[in-house]
Amino acid sequence: MLYTTVAVWRSTSLVLKIEGRRTLRATAEPWVCYDSLGTAVIQLLDRNGDPLMSENWSYTYQRDNANPRDCTVIGGVSRDTLHNLSPGHYVIKDFKDGVCNYVGIDMATFTIEEKGQATATMSLSEERRDTTLCAGAKLPFHIQVQNGVGPYEVTLWYRTSEMTDWEIYNEWPGSNPFYIESAAAVAGYEYALPILKEGEFKITVNDFYDDNSTGERFCPVIVSDDQTVLVRLVAHSIVAWHPGSITRRFGECELPIDLVTVLNPSPANGVFHITKRIPGEAEEQSRMAYNEAMLKEKKAAKAKTTRRAGGASKKKVEGAPAEAPVAAPVAEETPAPEVVAETPEVAETTEK
Repeated sequence: MLYTTVAVWRSTSLVLKIEGRRTLRATAEPWVCYDSLGTAVIQLLDRNGDPLMSENWSYTYQRDNANPRDCTVIGGVSRDTLHNLSPGHYVIKDFKDGVCNYVGIDMATFTIEEKGQATATMSLSEERRDTTLCAGAKLPFHIQVQNGVGPYEVTLWYRTSEMTDWEIYNEWPGSNPFYIESAAAVAGYEYALPILKEGEFKITVNDFYDDNSTGERFCPVIVSDDQTVLVRLVAHSIVAWHPGSITRRFGECELPIDLVTVLNPSPANGVFHITKRIPGEAEEQSRMAYNEAMLKEKKAAKAKTTRRAGGASKKKVEGAPAEAPVAAPVAEETPAPEVVAETPEVAETTEK
């Protein structure tokens, strides 16, 4: 008897799915301010450059080829954000998602630059820190920036003795903040502002680093606490001329005045006396000071005239008998016209 074994072969279909290549895209801040940290976004893309919703995926990143760090992203999320990144050059590598394995392959790179620390100074002319001027007069502030890039945004602040916090000074028909180009800031920029409020003034400065990507990225420039200016204001100076009962007033905050032109002094016109009136002092007080000075001058003149008359009488008696000398009458002087200058300058007495 013969037995025959028949083998039956059955085929099973096999489906082979080929995934497209994965890519990673890294987008980071191009620069950060001095002593600051940056961020970067890592995005998983398919072969067409579209976001890929994969299963869990992971990668490694390291800065300047040191201290590699592993990151794992849960499935269904196509992007990951890295925070607190120090400035430097970064490499993203060793991507894995359970399907594709790119161990040892650099997938993306990015660089974060650190900007230098700029400093700024503010002062008055000759580096003074305080001044006194008439209300409304223009005051030139000298501003200079070192180690920056520019352009710069400058904001002027003020604080009076009654204020606790600083406020933006907005008492002039201009813009605050204002902007300074790089070359002008390095050379030293002078900005003249009309001052209507007395108090302390300071500035804050931002460096835009020629960044046109958003128009909003800048770094603060260091301005030390001692870079302030103290401004005191005095009332408008009034010059009053009192010839008799007439009063004439000249200008406001326009001293010195050409008194030769105003008073036209001459021997017939008399001697003019200029006295200082302390700001806030009443006119009567100024007149009293003037009258006291005039009284002393009259006494001195009378004593001088008496001495001259006595000397002439003595010579006449010694030469020959004569009638008793009669002293010449002393003409009573008329008070001279007065010019009172209300100004913080030093008092002077001028005779023309």
